[in-house]
Parts: sequence; C-alpha cells; structure tokens
Amino acid sequence: MKETLQQMADLAIAEATASNTKFGEYNSLHEAWAVLFEEVDELKDEMRKKQIEEPIEFYHPEMRSPTAIKKEAIQIAAVALRIAQDAERMAMK
Repeated sequence: MKETLQQMADLAIAEATASNTKFGEYNSLHEAWAVLFEEVDELKDEMRKKQIEEPIEFYHPEMRSPTAIKKEAIQIAAVALRIAQDAERMAMK
C-alpha cells in the first residue's frame, strides 16, 4: 500500500526527533551538510542497484530495495528538518 505524504512526513519527523535525541544538535552547518551529503550518497547507492524484474522471497545486497530507498529518503527528510529547525542557531556560529 502506498503511504500518504502525511505518513511519510510523520516518519521523517519521528526519525528527526530520534536522531536529535540520540546525537544531539548539529555543531555547525558544516557538520549538518556532511550528514545530509552522506544520506544523499546512501540513497544514490540504493537507487543505482539493479532493478528487480520480478518479486523475490529474499533481499540480495545488489538488488534495488524499495524499502531501503524509502528509508534513505526519510533519513534525508529528517536531516533537512533538523537543519531547518536549527538554521538560525547554526548560521550564527
């Protein structure tokens, strides 16, 4: 079932909240950019994997996984939300 944009936004907010609790605020714009870049790079890697031609019963690391793509996209959204939340504070450093 395809999730709604609101459901995706809720997942991104939950990810951002958990990440902020676990790691704390970003120390600088440079750190925030590095985290965002890493997540984008991970999404790129997932999207470049081989397309699955038919449903399979198992996950193979060389095959494209919609679940992994969604996970990485949500993590990018979470990082972007954290940057937006702390932009004023970080810009003053």
